[in-house]
Amino acid sequence: MFKIELEDFLEEIKAELFSYDELSEEDILAWEEKFLSLFNDGKLNSLKTSITPIKEISLEDETDIFQIADGFIVAMMNDEVAEYWESL
Repeated sequence: MFKIELEDFLEEIKAELFSYDELSEEDILAWEEKFLSLFNDGKLNSLKTSITPIKEISLEDETDIFQIADGFIVAMMNDEVAEYWESL
């Protein structure tokens, strides 16, 4: 398990999301906004987060970043975005 600062995590996810032709910049920025809202409200169910003093996320390994991004594109394509957010 490793910890990654929130800003670095967001940049990694967004870089992965930008590699998908199916997603617009608007989609990616909406993903970031929703993620930050859930993070700040402490409503991420499956991700371990720490807000004080440094905002961090704990991941099993770096493949979690790809799974989170891949999960979003699949959810977008299958019209299951609400379920995606509930799974995080």
